[in-house]
Amino acid sequence: MRDRSMLLLSLLLIACGISGWTHVPAAEAAGGSWPSTAPTLPVEAAQTGGATAVDTSQIVDPDDPEALRWHHAGHAGVEYWAIPLQEGLTAHFDLTHVEGAGTTRMCLLPWWTSDQNIDETDCLLESGPGTTAMSYTPWRDATFYVAVWDEACCDIEDWAYSLTAHNGKARTKLRLDEPTAKVHRGDKVTITGHLSVVNEQPVLLRRLKWWRTTSWFKPFRTVTTDASGDFRFTYHVPRKGKHAPTFSAKFNGSIGYQESESGRITVRLAR
Repeated sequence: MRDRSMLLLSLLLIACGISGWTHVPAAEAAGGSWPSTAPTLPVEAAQTGGATAVDTSQIVDPDDPEALRWHHAGHAGVEYWAIPLQEGLTAHFDLTHVEGAGTTRMCLLPWWTSDQNIDETDCLLESGPGTTAMSYTPWRDATFYVAVWDEACCDIEDWAYSLTAHNGKARTKLRLDEPTAKVHRGDKVTITGHLSVVNEQPVLLRRLKWWRTTSWFKPFRTVTTDASGDFRFTYHVPRKGKHAPTFSAKFNGSIGYQESESGRITVRLAR
């Protein structure tokens, strides 16, 4: 009796294990049918979606092929992904049509999208016919939604796609602070600045080589910002010369950050 009970328990555990193994990948391998069930779209990792036996007549009006298909939440052939975006950081989306007689299209929906208003929400950005990529730079931190849909009409078909999100580069701001006090020729002056990147980065310092009316600057030194983005350098003002030293700075960019340049500053000389 005990052996029989153990056998039944083992079969039950095996059945649960098989059920879990077949179910979990299916849940991870497709977008949600409603914005509220949209899984988070990871960065730099292709995600697959789609469905079998999609009745495209349920998501398109034959009399209006340009109808907004992403409004048809809850129907096979339309899926949603959630993606948190940061202000100023451009996100790129690549879409590949894998299976189906038509094509697959996508659009980016705003952060206020919900199950209640999806049927009247417009896209911030939409991929055009035959377009497989789109990019967007948000002006605020928020969780946006990517809608993906089957563009076929109007049969029953198997539909599949692959979607990948890529991080872009955040905008940066570079500033040089003009010294407030006048300095004499032959003196040393300390100039400070700030880069809007919160880790150590190289900044190229440039000194106006010829006349102040020209835009040609000669690189003469590289400094490294501290963990907060601040930096400073000391310059020995020549004893001779006709013009006050004029500087600018440039950040050449790095992984995750766009390049930027500061405005010019001029060291005021005492007479």
